[in-house]
Amino acid sequence: MQNSHVDGVVLGLDIGDSRIGVARAHSFAKLPEPLTVIIAAKQDPVAAVTTLIKETDAQLIIVGLPKLASGSDSDQTLKVRQFADVLAAATTVPIQFVDESFSSQDADRYIKAHQKQVVSNDAIAACVILERYFESTGAL
Repeated sequence: MQNSHVDGVVLGLDIGDSRIGVARAHSFAKLPEPLTVIIAAKQDPVAAVTTLIKETDAQLIIVGLPKLASGSDSDQTLKVRQFADVLAAATTVPIQFVDESFSSQDADRYIKAHQKQVVSNDAIAACVILERYFESTGAL
């Protein structure tokens, strides 16, 4: 997992036990858009993400890392890191982590404020993760 800035498509992942929300943005425009939700019971999540990497020509993957309110790791943090390790072995695209604390709640507020009709907030949460990445790099 490298710490690098790239020019091109950036994918954001909100990794849960049963679903992975995916969003994308271009590093130039920095406008995240929900892309899809991967349902782990229906497809191999690593294969699905690597397919999206190829289809979008992604240059960087941003993974939301869940933390406890204290800032320490949770059981879910370990699961996300393990998934990212498997994904890193399946692709040469760099992976970075961004704190995803409360991204689902932020996604719920966004959906309500914009009166969006969505099946799942997971892809919107992935947008929030990308926004946080751009903010953390000083790009916004």
